[in-house]
Amino acid sequence: GSGVALAMGTVYLVGAGPGDPGLLTLRGARLLRRADVVVYDALVNPRLLDLAPAGAMRIDVGKRAGARGTPQDAIDAILIDAARCARTVVRLKGGDPFVFGRGMEELEACVAAGVPVGVVPGVTSAISVPALAGIPVTHRGLTHEFVVVSGHLPPGHPQSLVDWPAIARLRGTVVVLMGVDTAPAIA
Repeated sequence: GSGVALAMGTVYLVGAGPGDPGLLTLRGARLLRRADVVVYDALVNPRLLDLAPAGAMRIDVGKRAGARGTPQDAIDAILIDAARCARTVVRLKGGDPFVFGRGMEELEACVAAGVPVGVVPGVTSAISVPALAGIPVTHRGLTHEFVVVSGHLPPGHPQSLVDWPAIARLRGTVVVLMGVDTAPAIA
């Protein structure tokens, strides 16, 4: 080889917020404006992709109901390979990267591969959607606690990690994400 080492790029796990482009953080927008590669989920508002430079590569790895999405190991490989090409890689994830997403798995994959990685928190739908509807998750004098749980798996499912009996005993607000299909069983 030439003996010239290329600089490693950085992967940024960026929370895209709950769908309203106005709820993307300023740091997330700045990173998108200088991205070489944007790897995005199905829940990301497509208008956010317009923030990336015209020449930026856009890679859709989103999962949609009833369709197979990109396997997690393939997403990890895409992120690592893009960073090894000395690119600024924005992994745009719906909501917040660490709230019921696989952000931590992606961070761990990058670290294991020696790829620099940064995290930009996003506005989670668990709080923002109720707030936009005028519903506070806490209220002085009414509730001083709230819990966010995944409703992806119904109560009693052998793979569910949610302690539904404990959740039922809470006096505070319970926010259930991904529970549309399991709402009757949860109720």
